[in-house]
Amino acid sequence: MEPQIGHSVARTSPHACRWVIGTLMVCEETDGPESVPADAVAQWQDGDITLYLRKRLSDELLEGDFAADRVHVGGTSAAVWCLGENTFCKAHAWIEGLELEANNLRFVAEKMPDVTIPGVIYSWIDREISRTFLLTKRVQGQILDNVWPRLSTLQRTEIADYIARVCVTLAANTSSRLETITGCGIYEPYLLENATKIPPDVEAETPWAVSVTGGPARLYGQGLVPVLSCHRSDISLLSRRPRAYEYHGIGGRPRHWHH
Repeated sequence: MEPQIGHSVARTSPHACRWVIGTLMVCEETDGPESVPADAVAQWQDGDITLYLRKRLSDELLEGDFAADRVHVGGTSAAVWCLGENTFCKAHAWIEGLELEANNLRFVAEKMPDVTIPGVIYSWIDREISRTFLLTKRVQGQILDNVWPRLSTLQRTEIADYIARVCVTLAANTSSRLETITGCGIYEPYLLENATKIPPDVEAETPWAVSVTGGPARLYGQGLVPVLSCHRSDISLLSRRPRAYEYHGIGGRPRHWHH
């Protein structure tokens, strides 16, 4: 993949909040909401500053410091940058038929409005370099891994009960096919003939959307449950990784796969 996934976002100057994102977009700071240009495709507050997204000009190249704000690299297929204080930009490898992560986030928000998930700012496909980009807002709170030793037995039990309720609610959404929430094929390496030879960070080349037997496929995603964020008395649904939220793999799978 060229450029490599860790070179998908570049900070153009150490003294300015300005990033070139792939081949299509630029994110930069402005003096305030009233100064956002008319051609901006999105704008939002990030702490005390205003950021906006616009289309990249032809002379704005994907050059600069790729590592300055990068907080995670997931093998060859995903990387995350923190733009400003509370904005995350995720780049993910993409081919035709791969479900957009933003769709999955909106689906979870619709089905489980009481669960806090990262707010979607903007999402797009950069076909020239075969990847998607997703801008989200930071979910405030502490990663459960960090606070678990300080929690009481009662608090841990309440969290376990909450996780169980989340699983049951999501699994209540069923499908007659092995597919994503919008009918795309699920990328499942274990269905391939040479599955054991596929590195875990490389997407399978063939999407699978096939009928299942032995009961309906239930909504499931590996990144949805195992790590949570605690904020006061609330619990926020995040992913297995503290910063690199992963919502690509959500879809209908046979029930026995969930255990």
